[in-house]
Amino acid sequence: KALDDKGKHHHVKQAQHHKGHGVDPDEKVFFESITKAIRPASEVLVMGHGSGKSNTSHNFVSYLREKHQDVAKKIVAELNSDIERMSENEVLAQARNWFDAHHKTGL
Repeated sequence: KALDDKGKHHHVKQAQHHKGHGVDPDEKVFFESITKAIRPASEVLVMGHGSGKSNTSHNFVSYLREKHQDVAKKIVAELNSDIERMSENEVLAQARNWFDAHHKTGL
């Protein structure tokens, strides 16, 4: 899911025609906007759902490792959760619980 400018969750849809040859152009625009938003962070926890080619969060991490290694180094974990069924508060609670258990920076 992605948040729009009003804080509402939206599902990220993987292009049906994607055949594993690089990143879909729409996905690249999306990934670049996320990269810009998280670049100032000292640590990044990536949460997503899915598997294989439909796992957008994993594809995003792979994209960062290839195109933005400075940001990829900030990723502290990838969590696979049923975020489609979770409220924003539940997503935030899971992230806080992870950081409480694995805290690194003292934020």
